[in-house]
Amino acid sequence: MTKVDTSLNAEIFVVTGSSGSGKSSIVKKRLARHKRAIILDPDDEYGDEKGVCTATSVSDLVDKVAATKGGQMKVRIVAQTPQAFGAVCNIAFAWGNCLFIAEELAGGNRTTPSKAPADWHKIVSRGRKYGITVIGVTQRIAESDKTIIGNASHIFAGRMTRSADRKLIAREIDLPDVTLSGLRDLEFIVADMRSHERFKLDVKTGKKEKI
Repeated sequence: MTKVDTSLNAEIFVVTGSSGSGKSSIVKKRLARHKRAIILDPDDEYGDEKGVCTATSVSDLVDKVAATKGGQMKVRIVAQTPQAFGAVCNIAFAWGNCLFIAEELAGGNRTTPSKAPADWHKIVSRGRKYGITVIGVTQRIAESDKTIIGNASHIFAGRMTRSADRKLIAREIDLPDVTLSGLRDLEFIVADMRSHERFKLDVKTGKKEKI
């Protein structure tokens, strides 16, 4: 277990938007900045990413993490069940000093609006003390747990088809929901929840426009 450091800031990113809005582009840019990462990849999206190896099972993930002896590795696992989700959360928590990407949070196999599963709650609420950066990715913020929203350091909101989703996330980031209405693919409203800065990001060009 990594030594606790309570002075570390929480680095918790929520990336939300409808299918095709560009969430993966945001996440993969973040992934490229890290040398240690565990990726929960239920839809098999990260197999071709540079430097990412694949764990074929939870036990294989345990073996791969143990073999690093605290060194560098980016590894993904295509896991679907609630049991696998919890196990992967625990492995990332124990490894520490890493990026943990959890794709497709919404749905019964991972989280629900009513309650965050215990293992996920632990990594979101306590992971910062162990140097863990968390990225939670979801198409439907209304169907995802409130724990990650409440602890988020940054929220990336992309194009959303449903007005209910736009209204919910707009309320969370203290902006009128009309701000999210005209977004195109690869455009995101970014909210820094610590500094209260809000800006529009064009992922393709990298251009930022303060709101």
